[in-house]
Amino acid sequence: ALAILLAGMAYYVFGRLGLLLAIPPGYATAVWPTSGLALAGMLLMGYRISPGVMLGSFCVNVGTAFDASSPYTILVSITIALGIGFGAAASAGVGTYLIRKFVGFPNSLDSESDIFRFLFLGGPIGCLISATVGVATLWLTGVIAAPDTVYSWWTWWVGDTIGVFIFAPIVLILLSRPRHLWQHRKLSVVLPLCITFAIAVTVFVFASRWETDRRQDEFERR
Repeated sequence: ALAILLAGMAYYVFGRLGLLLAIPPGYATAVWPTSGLALAGMLLMGYRISPGVMLGSFCVNVGTAFDASSPYTILVSITIALGIGFGAAASAGVGTYLIRKFVGFPNSLDSESDIFRFLFLGGPIGCLISATVGVATLWLTGVIAAPDTVYSWWTWWVGDTIGVFIFAPIVLILLSRPRHLWQHRKLSVVLPLCITFAIAVTVFVFASRWETDRRQDEFERR
């Protein structure tokens, strides 16, 4: 129960931070840190924290576009949050299964082949589930139109994949055992990943601001 609660709280906190980089209607983000946290947490603590991942995701997304105007809209809002939460938990679970089967875990990830397979299976492959389930949920509930599904799916998948690439290694380096196998990687791995994340966030913020200004200028010109 404590592991589930901690997983849910961590997912919620970093999920709220991730929403600062969200695109309309606020569910897909440029970088989604919690995808990496969920994968690393499930690798370290097992599938038992799946309810925590789903609960944390539900709490993050239920308030994103919650509509209390009628019982139907309330049901739709809850359904969306549950669908996205299921996709997040399933994505981390499948990524964990693939890594344990084809890479092995616990694993110190000393070889390049192990590192590549770890990132590939946990990132691009595992994140297919969360992006597909999440976007399908938004489309079926009418939040996004059919022409917008491809762009939303692509942004969702890329954001989750980047989250795995950056945050899963950081969590493993900080929390994995035995400590002596991971201790020396704090500066050589964690620092470059944090710098990469900061650069990605900065680029996104400036690009988003530029796009907003461009649309405003276009509106005023017309």
